[in-house]
Amino acid sequence: MIYVPSGKSMPMALDRQTGKEKFFAAPSGKRSGTWALLDNDHLITGVDASGPPHKVSFDAAKGRRNGDAFGWFPGIDMAVTKSHAYVVTHMGIN
Repeated sequence: MIYVPSGKSMPMALDRQTGKEKFFAAPSGKRSGTWALLDNDHLITGVDASGPPHKVSFDAAKGRRNGDAFGWFPGIDMAVTKSHAYVVTHMGIN
């Protein structure tokens, strides 16, 4: 898969072999100024600091939503390890 974070829309996944669209990660409602993060079998995506904090987890292979929102926090970017998630905000790293 090739994942394309699309800036003003949610990311899309393309088949690496054919280039055909596999899925478009799209929770209900418009989300603007998005980013995406791959963590094992999860595609976590949501708004950056330009909108209400809202992060959603999708199955990275099938594009199905993994339940409700993954988290609600204002953040510009995020990195994860096996035991921690680090969020970059306007005030620093949390």
